[in-house]
Amino acid sequence: MTKIMLGFLILCIFVGVAVYTVHENRQQRIYADQFALTDGTVSIPPSVDDWRFYPTLKINDVPVRFVFDQKARHVVLTRPDAQRVGIDTDTLIYALTPINWESDARPRYGSLMAASVTLSSVTLEGFNDTDMDALVDEGTLDVSILGSPYMFHFDPIEIADFRLLLSR
Repeated sequence: MTKIMLGFLILCIFVGVAVYTVHENRQQRIYADQFALTDGTVSIPPSVDDWRFYPTLKINDVPVRFVFDQKARHVVLTRPDAQRVGIDTDTLIYALTPINWESDARPRYGSLMAASVTLSSVTLEGFNDTDMDALVDEGTLDVSILGSPYMFHFDPIEIADFRLLLSR
């Protein structure tokens, strides 16, 4: 009886270690930082909190975290992000702007008080763009939105192996 119990205990330990190792490897694979692949593809992992994609772009050489929202019709900076990239948000003219975006997996359609701006330099892992139209939110959003106008610069856009892949 003792040998059976000892064998069962060793088997449980072995299975536990194997499950833990597989889980840790999966976590590291899914939640690594974004990076550029050698074939001209940017790979972006999902957030551990909500499984959405949060790419970091450099706007005027300043890193800004965005939420990727394929349904959003605009690229929208939060007011603090706009200030960090050198936009004087106090001199902007804000107007009620129709917009749609997703938050907490619920689509929202409506309007924001936002101002139009042109971003002189936008970089995502070596892909450089200039003179991109965007909006600055007056104070509604808590994260900047990366909508379809920027995503149109990439083809294809795909999700594979738990990652958002953007290619040019």
